[in-house]
This record gives sequence, structure tokens and C-alpha cells, in this order.
Amino acid sequence: MTKEQENRYRRWKNGRERHSEEEDDAYHFQDDESGIYYESQTEDTVQQRKKPDDVYVVRQSWGYCSILFSIVQIVILVAMMIQCQVAPMTINPMVGPYPDALNYWGAKNAVLIIEDGETWRLLSPILLHAGVIHLFFNVSVQLETGAFFEREWGSFTWLTVYLISGLGSSI
Repeated sequence: MTKEQENRYRRWKNGRERHSEEEDDAYHFQDDESGIYYESQTEDTVQQRKKPDDVYVVRQSWGYCSILFSIVQIVILVAMMIQCQVAPMTINPMVGPYPDALNYWGAKNAVLIIEDGETWRLLSPILLHAGVIHLFFNVSVQLETGAFFEREWGSFTWLTVYLISGLGSSI
């Protein structure tokens, strides 16, 4: 440690505050110029080490599409349950609408896709859920993992992967 760094540490030590009771005798100091992180278990000894790399750089700060898709999925399930009522647990154990409501709202139906040309039914199932339990688990994974990858890859790439996966699951 250079003389200047030592002086900075001493000035900091004189005006320090303890962070918590758990860190009873632990003091922390980082030199702004060198980026070296100092940790002291007692006031007299200073151990020098580099600060760990705990910063993860992503393309964007939020998973906008992931959040938007989650909100839309919640709104659609609520609308389905209001319009078509909640089915008894013996019919739908996922706590949701009657099964025929899914077909009405655009679930995959091969006959309607092939014979009636309703190709939009290849993508609409990504917004539909059988009930509250199904929605809860899917949205929780989508907000955790999906938002992570969206921040990592960017919204356009994430949306492309999401839609191609949804299309692939319907084929």
C-alpha cells in the first residue's frame, strides 16, 4: 500500500461507520483511483485484495416484452374467466374457465387451422392458459428466465425466439 493510500485509509477509518452488528470488527475501504478493495478484520491490519467482478453487463435494463406478454396473458385469463365463468375443480383442476373456452379464445385446433384456414391459431396459444395455477407458474418462469434472456439478448432477438418457439410448439 502506498503512503497516499494509507493516508486515505486512515482518514476513512477515523470517520467510518459500522455497517451492521454482524460485521462487528469488519471495515471496508475502496481506493477510487486504483480500484483496489481493502478489508480489515481489525483496525490495525489491512488486507489488500481486488474487488470481485460482481457486475454483469446486459443489453437493456428491463425485459419489456416479457413483462408485456405476462400482463397480456393475465388480462386474457381474467377476461376468459369473466366471460366463460370458472369451471368446477372436477372439470378444471387448474382453477380456470371451462375447457371449451380455450377453443373459443383461439387454442390450437387442427381442424379449424387446416379446413377453415385459421392460421392465427398457431400463435394464439402462447397467450392462453388453462387456469390460475397454470398461469402463475408460466408467468413466474417468464418473468424470471424470460426477462433475464431478454435483457441479455435484447427485445428483438428475445421476441423472435419466443414467437418461433410458440409457433414450433403448435406445429
